[in-house]
Amino acid sequence: MFHRTSALVALCNFLIGIHGQDALFNAEDIDLAHQNGNATIPKFGQAVGLKSGAGSCSGFETKTYAYCDQPAGSMWCWAAAATEIATHYVYPNFWCNKMCKLVGNKIGQNCCGRRVSKACWSQDGTGFDVANAINWATGRQVRYYYYQGALTENYLQHYLQFGPMVLFVQWYCNKPPCGGHFITLMGCFHRRGGITSYYVHDVGNNRGNYHVVGSYNQLRTYVFPTDPQSSGRWTGTLYRVALGSPNILNETVIVV
Repeated sequence: MFHRTSALVALCNFLIGIHGQDALFNAEDIDLAHQNGNATIPKFGQAVGLKSGAGSCSGFETKTYAYCDQPAGSMWCWAAAATEIATHYVYPNFWCNKMCKLVGNKIGQNCCGRRVSKACWSQDGTGFDVANAINWATGRQVRYYYYQGALTENYLQHYLQFGPMVLFVQWYCNKPPCGGHFITLMGCFHRRGGITSYYVHDVGNNRGNYHVVGSYNQLRTYVFPTDPQSSGRWTGTLYRVALGSPNILNETVIVV
């Protein structure tokens, strides 16, 4: 990973290829970026009934969530994750095809035109950027925070009561810096034997699909769904604090 001040930056193109080196990207590239919502889960309108959370991490149905995939070749995994979370709360006011607005808001440029600058296309982001983007896109109707660490499973399930989450994964590699990636965590279901599995969308590497991560330990050491030889360590967490609810992460040391 690269360090920018004290925050880890996600290099979202790690292991998925780097876009061409032209200073401007053509209309076809941008059209593909704007069409992210086309592979969205059917019956997305059902999400309206679940926006406030279901009181249990098992209460979230993957059929009510949008797929907001990272445009291939961009550095926008952070923006894709933020867009996906914001869409859950304020659709149709914010939607997958407005991902570019989050990037533009971060750097003070128009990143939604037919021809987008390299500065837009290669813009990476930290966990703090994801939190700011979610809060901005929802008009601060919800509050998300970034915690620089993984959570215990009890705390993970506690915060899933209030809404979907974003996890930051720092890749393993032989020669650092290794890069990192954001994935969204939408819910869980309980299996026999007391094991809980989790619904995950990898916004850059499993496009248009959720997949099931079999256990908490498999979240801690995350394996690329499209490349089982590649893996990383969960090192950051974005979570929602419901209005009127105490932010227990500020009160308890739970680094694991």
